[in-house]
Amino acid sequence: MELTPREEDVLIVVKLAGGNACLKEVAENLKVKKPTALEIVRRLESKNLVTHQKYGGVKLTRKGSEIAEKLIYRRNIIKDFLVNFLTIPEDIAEEDVHRIEHHLHRKTVEKIALLLEFISKCSGGNPNFIKHFKEFEIKRDCPKECKRRVQTGST
Repeated sequence: MELTPREEDVLIVVKLAGGNACLKEVAENLKVKKPTALEIVRRLESKNLVTHQKYGGVKLTRKGSEIAEKLIYRRNIIKDFLVNFLTIPEDIAEEDVHRIEHHLHRKTVEKIALLLEFISKCSGGNPNFIKHFKEFEIKRDCPKECKRRVQTGST
């Protein structure tokens, strides 16, 4: 099912609010006016992803909740990659996630998740290459350990 970035954002907002949110809360989180939020909610309602009563809350359907969980997972994977792998400060990563989360292909996110799992399981959570990358980032030169490896041809 094809969703717009705004529709995805509504599902996430409602899910993070416990599966039920008032329209005002949705509008504030999306930084739009209530009529715009209502228009998005109506589109989601036509796709059977939410229910909405006039003057009532926006509630996720089972299908809407499942999609929202996947969207939140995607958001968390991207943020984890930016913060823990690329060492981007959390506030900047949060902004970047918002900019790119709707544009990455599902397979790209799956590969990022796999890479993060590999790093976590196979390196004790703090692999040398991240430490070396941080050093390279500061000095703009390969750490001594890496230079030795290149000179000796070892990995």
